[in-house]
Amino acid sequence: LVDAVPPYEHSPSFPSGHTLNSTVIAGLVAYLLVRRLIHLLARILTITLAVLWAAAMGASRVFLGHHWLSDVVAAWLLGLAWLSLIITVHRLAVRHGPQPDAIAHPDAIEDPDAIENPDAIENEVRNDE
Repeated sequence: LVDAVPPYEHSPSFPSGHTLNSTVIAGLVAYLLVRRLIHLLARILTITLAVLWAAAMGASRVFLGHHWLSDVVAAWLLGLAWLSLIITVHRLAVRHGPQPDAIAHPDAIEDPDAIENPDAIENEVRNDE
């Protein structure tokens, strides 16, 4: 440990902001892409690239001497925790949110003719008066 390269900056830098942001952004982009991708190979490649991006960002911060390894590891862990929270909230919102297909489905509408003929609604209102 005596020969360790100390960070060149002498400002508080715990955790590494670059690593934290890279972990969260790369993770979110990968998550959103994986939800849309069909092929397994494309999904694996997307996740692999996101992990490599976040790992390379953290390794570069240590290599350049801007952060200690503990700063980077803490940023990875905090980034993964934040990413997990965001993905969980998104999945819950998608599952329990409004379903646009149910609104446009013909069975959900009392008078299907009203969609094809918007004047039918106005005629019903006038007839009721």
